[in-house]
Amino acid sequence: MSSMPSSLFPFQKVIHPFDAFLVFDPNVNHLHLHFRSALRLTCPLTDVILCGTYFIISLFLFFSLNVALFQSICISVSLSLSLCLSLSLRLFISFSLSFYNYHFCSYLSIFICCCFFFSLCSYLHCLILSHSIPIYLSIYLSIYLSIYFNPFMSIYLRILSIFLSIYLSIYLSIYLSIYLSQFMSISGWSPATNMKAILLCT
Repeated sequence: MSSMPSSLFPFQKVIHPFDAFLVFDPNVNHLHLHFRSALRLTCPLTDVILCGTYFIISLFLFFSLNVALFQSICISVSLSLSLCLSLSLRLFISFSLSFYNYHFCSYLSIFICCCFFFSLCSYLHCLILSHSIPIYLSIYLSIYLSIYFNPFMSIYLRILSIFLSIYLSIYLSIYLSIYLSQFMSISGWSPATNMKAILLCT
């Protein structure tokens, strides 16, 4: 491992310089979660910021675009769970790097990318046949899990994936708002009308 050039192997102990990594502390005899640099502290903060952004978008859709509150909460919870799953995946990769070599991690990276492209093609094929909301969520999850939290991807692709995930989430929210507004107009129920009634009563 020491003979490999740093450009090909940008890991000092366990993980990419821009990722969180696990270190064993013999003084206290347990594992600590450290960060290689102050820049990588934005990684968990990015999770929180994105989760908060999705929740704010959901609240905005509830008050302005006639989206049911329950559907907005479901969207926020599902995206929050995806962030937790992504964090678990990153920690699993960082932990495996302490026991396996560079080639294993390269194969793991290729496997994640292949799963991403296979799932994306499958979802696009289903999208042609039927319009379904879980398809959009699945596309978002596959992109977010495979690009942003892949330790072998460059930081530029991760930044691009952040903007891509925000764009997809906004697009999905607009699609949900249109779909739900059409459904509520058919059923004769509108949360905006009920909200106006509540405001008038107060």
